[in-house]
Amino acid sequence: MLISIKYHLKAMACGLSILALFAAISIMPRVAGAIPMTLQTANNVSGNQAFSGVGVRFSVNSAVTVSELGIFDSNQDGIAAPSTAPLSAYLLNNAGGVVASITFDSTSPGTLDAASKYRFKPITTVTLPPGIYILVGYGWTVTDPEHNCNSNVFVPCETFNTGGGLLSFINAPFGFGSDAPGTLPGRLFGGVPPGCTAAPCNFFSAANMKFDALISEVDIDIKPGSDLNTINMCSMGVIPIAIFGSDTFDVADIDVSKLRLGDGTPGGGSAIKMVGKAQKELCSTEDIDLDGFYDLECKFVTIDLDLAEGATEAMVLGTTIDGDDFIGTDSVEITKFCD
Repeated sequence: MLISIKYHLKAMACGLSILALFAAISIMPRVAGAIPMTLQTANNVSGNQAFSGVGVRFSVNSAVTVSELGIFDSNQDGIAAPSTAPLSAYLLNNAGGVVASITFDSTSPGTLDAASKYRFKPITTVTLPPGIYILVGYGWTVTDPEHNCNSNVFVPCETFNTGGGLLSFINAPFGFGSDAPGTLPGRLFGGVPPGCTAAPCNFFSAANMKFDALISEVDIDIKPGSDLNTINMCSMGVIPIAIFGSDTFDVADIDVSKLRLGDGTPGGGSAIKMVGKAQKELCSTEDIDLDGFYDLECKFVTIDLDLAEGATEAMVLGTTIDGDDFIGTDSVEITKFCD
């Protein structure tokens, strides 16, 4: 059974290069099952400053998707701001253009993430290509203060999550204290307060976001030619998987050593069966669906699958030789499960 889920990993159609594709921010669907990462974690429970227009500047090293924006919740007891004067979180590009924004108030405070001490709201998911961006919080008051670690006592600064190298912290810009939402902050602190180990320091608990690595979706077929993708989890055999090529996805670019079949958990799942003295991956290429493009068929070790009992789908996670991640999903029926 084939579930067609396709995203253009290469923009060769219409003569576009991948750099041209990423030249502008675009709206992209999130991959089902992806777990978003939180950019900022506050190391202080309470805010200490009412200063509109403070944030964090960072670089995107490898394209990411942003699905939620957040605002610091001093004392984690809700947002007091009225709907007529809400707090707001803005994601800006380096020139000050608005990528995404959202407001928070007493009637619509968002959902508290206790671990980070921020409240979050979903946004229409945006893709950030490599470049420089700024997250800024606006509207802070004495009843809804942000936090600034630039003090003469030891007050820990924010913890920045690089997402395993997807992002890099640059600095913490601020404006003039009463900046209107969307105003690009242009000032920077000098020096290193006690709560920061080395400059530049991540001063502000203000705006936040949840992000994922950009993962492209490709077409796969579990057990090509079979209408029922039945799996005996106790089997010592293999499961054939076809990954389909197209005018935008060349299967010759796949790094077969990194292909995994399972529930989509990064680092988990079953690898391809190795054969022969040279221990080569058991894969072959042919035009399985007769569309004029080569497809890749590989056989994965069944006993190593990490599917849960009752699972109804399985995913192939992979990476191209250029480092672009992709995922494919198809339905399965588990006929026997082994503990």
